[in-house]
Amino acid sequence: MTASNFFPSRTMSLYMARMFLVRSFAVLAGLVLILQTLDLLSESGRILADPANGDAEIWRYVSLRTPQIIATFLPF
Repeated sequence: MTASNFFPSRTMSLYMARMFLVRSFAVLAGLVLILQTLDLLSESGRILADPANGDAEIWRYVSLRTPQIIATFLPF
């Protein structure tokens, strides 16, 4: 049995690959959402401590922090 004949058809191979990728990225998105929420709960007090900061700075923090969280958990 060769590697190309592991799945019985090309359609089955594409289906399995797509299912794996979609579910992997869904789990990653859920994990990032939960970790971003917990991080924001701990950091929002420090961000809003400055009277000049508001909602825009919180969204800026979220947009800058999200790629770091993704880069940390993408290898898993």
